[in-house]
Amino acid sequence: MKRFSGILVCLCVFLLSCSRLPEQKDGVILPEDTLSFNGVILQEGDAPPSIESLEQEFRKSAELKLARPEALDRQVKRWVEIFTTKERDRFQKYLDRSQKYKDIVQSILEENELPREFFYLALIESGFNTHAQSHARAVGIWQFIRGTAKRYGLVLNSYVDERRDPIRSTEAAAKYLRDLYRVFQSWDLAMAAYNSGEMRVLQGIFSGKSREFMELCEKKVLPRETRNYVPKFYAALLIGENSEEFGFTTFEGPAIENFEAVELPSPIHLKTVSKKLNISLKKLKELNPHLRKGVSPPEEGTYEVWVPNEKVELAKSSNAYFKQRVLSHRKLASFSRGVSRHFYRVRRGDTLSEISNRFHVSIGYLKKLNRLRGSGLLIGQKLRLSSKGYHYKRHRVRRGESLWLIAKRYKTSIAVLKRENRIRGNRIHPGKILSVPRGGARQIYIVKSGDTLSEIATRYGVSLGSLKRANRRRGSQIYRGEELFIP
Repeated sequence: MKRFSGILVCLCVFLLSCSRLPEQKDGVILPEDTLSFNGVILQEGDAPPSIESLEQEFRKSAELKLARPEALDRQVKRWVEIFTTKERDRFQKYLDRSQKYKDIVQSILEENELPREFFYLALIESGFNTHAQSHARAVGIWQFIRGTAKRYGLVLNSYVDERRDPIRSTEAAAKYLRDLYRVFQSWDLAMAAYNSGEMRVLQGIFSGKSREFMELCEKKVLPRETRNYVPKFYAALLIGENSEEFGFTTFEGPAIENFEAVELPSPIHLKTVSKKLNISLKKLKELNPHLRKGVSPPEEGTYEVWVPNEKVELAKSSNAYFKQRVLSHRKLASFSRGVSRHFYRVRRGDTLSEISNRFHVSIGYLKKLNRLRGSGLLIGQKLRLSSKGYHYKRHRVRRGESLWLIAKRYKTSIAVLKRENRIRGNRIHPGKILSVPRGGARQIYIVKSGDTLSEIATRYGVSLGSLKRANRRRGSQIYRGEELFIP
């Protein structure tokens, strides 16, 4: 991928040049005095649409399934043959490694309103090797170069390379792909730009006088690697979703477990954390492959480390222990200490629209992440820009489905679905996205007569505070028949 620099200038040039290249929309040639801004048709003199309207347009198009163009069939078949013969062993290895991350990566893609099939884009990029590095120094499962990684909020310094973090890099890749789709209005061209850079694809569009990927390939105005990149993706998607039919074995190992980001005093060695949390150092390093030296960076005195979900409360309650064991070489750190890329402090004049645009996330995602009901912000308010964890699957409600059917499918309860999605009644509408706990429902306890929160916490070996937080309550009053989550 090339640097994302100057894309707004190039986009303006591209749109202003549309008079030389009449635009097509749904098979209709638009008049030469019209422009299209992210899919919204503008007449001369019209003002650009708001960020909110652009998000609505993006959401409509992003909901569409990826559809392989018929013209690509011959190239796709060629790559299917390569993957199933010449590169069979390597592809099997990629499939095995990818399944570990499949559930969580697809959850992130869906959270960012992208097709879940882009999971296979990372497969052809790196084979899901978190330490993969190309000759162009692109790193991680999404193969980000340094400039693009920094632009999309990833931290890179002598201690940290978040391109190697499967979670943060997937979030960044989702933002980048969203931006590319907004520019090119085509998933094929967006993928081509992801591979060769948006400037290279824009040049190809000008030279080939077309916005159809296959036409650009036939005219050979795109690099050979890029002409192969999109067919490779569709071939990997076809095989990956039908692996047994192509003779590949199904991966039976465990998926990566639920984990959450916990803010710890920094710099601190992962060995210290693993000892206190009573988990293996190997396991902790596996969850934090981006910590290059096994040490968290001295960035503003704290840093978020991924820890297994069942150890989150212990990690939070051990803050004093970790503060006493912060490494003394903090003064030796000579790298730049920028503000954490996962938070933003609201300034005077900021709006949700401006913040979402600046950090390449949707307004809806930003509101959901920070539990905001309206659009009002307070000066000094701390906003989270990326998720602390992905413990949920996303389910889009289909016509005829009910809460009971969805709860049964995911082996959870109606109460869990209603509580996690803040549903008051029992009615749901087609198209609504529901959050469903990954790996089945959390453990639930039905309150019996005479029970107290303290007794239930002791019975299940959890703290009273964690039990209250898991059930979003301040007091200790409970009622017979009530369902409680056990953290």
